[in-house]
Amino acid sequence: MKKQCEDYVRALGQDLPPASLTSLNTNLTIIGCGEPQTIAAYKQRTGCPFPIYCDPNRALYAKLGMTSSLALGDKKPDYTSPSLVTSTVTAFWNILSSGRKGFQGGDFAQNGGEWLFEGGEVKWCRRMKHTRDHAEVRELKKVLGMKEGSKA
Repeated sequence: MKKQCEDYVRALGQDLPPASLTSLNTNLTIIGCGEPQTIAAYKQRTGCPFPIYCDPNRALYAKLGMTSSLALGDKKPDYTSPSLVTSTVTAFWNILSSGRKGFQGGDFAQNGGEWLFEGGEVKWCRRMKHTRDHAEVRELKKVLGMKEGSKA
């Protein structure tokens, strides 16, 4: 569900603000599978402080071995608080209120992941197995060497 990804992007912006990443000499970039014209509304809806790019053909997703699944998994992640019903209603509302652009957000079944590159090499990655399987923010902080609860 795309709503889960929106919740994740909000959590990243709150718990890993760009200033905290700058002190680590790290940049966070989001690559979605929708159309480029959806970026502005997505950034506004999520308050995303990071650059967002689009891969509507999902070539990068394929190259990185990402999977497609609408499965929810067993556990609701920490980065999302609404119930499944609330998330579903909100997602449909976002689609309908966006007009034609609402149907250009990409494949709902496409799962993503988190990747850490250093010097052009993959240092760490985590591929999602289902729609609610982003790495928790605390896991990303650990990978980045940040203390739990810190924003810097």
